[in-house]
Amino acid sequence: MKFFIIIILLPSLSFGQSKIDFGRYTKVWVLNTSDEPQNLLLSENTSIKSNNFFPNSKLNELSLYIPGNNNLIFKNGNKYILSYLINNSIDTISIDRCDATIYPAETQILVNSEWKTFQISMGSSCGNSYFKSGLLPKSFYTLHIERPFEGDVPTKFRVKLKFGNKEYFSNVCSIKLTKEEIQKSNLPIKPLSL
Repeated sequence: MKFFIIIILLPSLSFGQSKIDFGRYTKVWVLNTSDEPQNLLLSENTSIKSNNFFPNSKLNELSLYIPGNNNLIFKNGNKYILSYLINNSIDTISIDRCDATIYPAETQILVNSEWKTFQISMGSSCGNSYFKSGLLPKSFYTLHIERPFEGDVPTKFRVKLKFGNKEYFSNVCSIKLTKEEIQKSNLPIKPLSL
């Protein structure tokens, strides 16, 4: 009898699961430079004065900058795009966060001369994950953007962040994607919280 029940339930277990394409989601991680728990949020801020490679003439009050040499590969094989969120103003700017990431974030690719949403950030099912952090004046966050699956088709790529009713776009960089991944840019993405 138990064997019969297992055979009856097996199709619903394997076919009833939804298929989530995790390649359509991204995370924009904020790098922390301190091991001291009491300084976690403050240690994410780095003074602009300590950095001489930002294109200062092109900085707005809040800028998202991806340098030309942006490829990060960690020992565990994880790949990221290096970027910076720069506060060039004289005020602290409130940044929406979800745990150690910036939320919401969106990656976009250029398809047929039109920017298309490629990935959106994953949320959290825990309400305590959401908060605002202060990006200090004349400071920046170092960001690690999860690199999409690599292919062989050169593609223009940028990141969009939205804080309140303002949208901020990074400069454009080039990545390589598969044709299949590029075709997905025309498909809707369902919000996902884990």
